[in-house]
Amino acid sequence: YNIAVVPTGMLLGEAIFETDVSLGTDTRVTMALIGSVEVGTLAVQPLVEDSSQIGAGETRIAVFNAVSGGLPMNVSVNGNDLVGSLAYPTSIDSDGDGFGSNDIIAQSYHIEVKYMDGTSFMDLGEVTFGDGHSYFIAVTGLANSPVYVIEGTDP
Repeated sequence: YNIAVVPTGMLLGEAIFETDVSLGTDTRVTMALIGSVEVGTLAVQPLVEDSSQIGAGETRIAVFNAVSGGLPMNVSVNGNDLVGSLAYPTSIDSDGDGFGSNDIIAQSYHIEVKYMDGTSFMDLGEVTFGDGHSYFIAVTGLANSPVYVIEGTDP
């Protein structure tokens, strides 16, 4: 597929970024636009999501580190690591895509993003995750001004 990024109000021919992406059959992929137009690092990062059946009484939480210039991070629920060692996809020492997921018991959790040394980076507070549902948490922005987004991603 050819993916083009076009600012609102502009025409397709005025794309600020274009790339080709190959997708496998029967896969669930989120395309994340990362980087900066100004610095020339704009890229599309495909995130292959787990599309298997979620167990009874469980929820699936996927997390993406889109903090440009940030350090690798862990995401914890009630003080326990949910996913760890998530580095920004184009970091020098990163072999990964900055993405991880896990299935956990569906309930409310206190979500915190921490650096690898345990220092708190961002506190998302108490979040309720529903039985049988999938959620996507993106930690994005710059290291000195991060933001997060939580979205339900049920097919």
